[in-house]
Amino acid sequence: TVGPKAGLRGARVQIGGTRAIPPYPLTAIARPAAPRTVTLRSGSAQRAAVGSALPNPILLRVVDRFDNPVAGATVTVSPSQGSVPDSVLATDSAGNAIVRWTLGTKPGAQKLVARVSGVTKPVEATATATIGRAAKAAFTSSTASGVAGRTLATSPTVIVTDAFENPIAGVTVTFVPVGGSVAVSKVKTDAKGHASTKWTLGAKVGVQTLRASVAGSAASAALEAKVAAPPAALKKKKP
Repeated sequence: TVGPKAGLRGARVQIGGTRAIPPYPLTAIARPAAPRTVTLRSGSAQRAAVGSALPNPILLRVVDRFDNPVAGATVTVSPSQGSVPDSVLATDSAGNAIVRWTLGTKPGAQKLVARVSGVTKPVEATATATIGRAAKAAFTSSTASGVAGRTLATSPTVIVTDAFENPIAGVTVTFVPVGGSVAVSKVKTDAKGHASTKWTLGAKVGVQTLRASVAGSAASAALEAKVAAPPAALKKKKP
């Protein structure tokens, strides 16, 4: 009966008590037992931008009840968000399975569950998806209208998002009017990715434009305002 450790094992047969007859060697290969446990060796608790692959792979290990690595065990992985190249893997000769995980497009905590055929308890790896770089900027209203020389009743507002439409807080938006002036030209986005300013229209009747650009990125937007002439001043009545 071989011992609990997998691998090549040996024994010998000795005939008689003298050295006249040399011992006869016996060999046997002790193979691992059925999978008993799957463990997470490394790769959990990483951080990466939404929609991107984690810097390091998730490394799993499958062993039998004697802690021998089990080769060829079937591992099924299921991410709560994002994707993996292969959802069903086989462990290598060291009992390891390597998982490459690309995170989902929503920021926050994400998890990946790994299950092994014949093993009751699965393991779970976690990761944190962070918001990506600014990729898009857009005014919340596509058009505006007002009176020449007066401030728009509704402050123009820009929303800044990453490539997956997640709002980005704390980035600087620069407003440049082509006609008139703005109360504040550089505004940081709030928690919802919004930045606003007051726009006083110029004296030109027709169309005036307010441009917005996001610092450190190519994201930009433009808002056109239809500008009407101010109402005629009332003439004073003669006494």
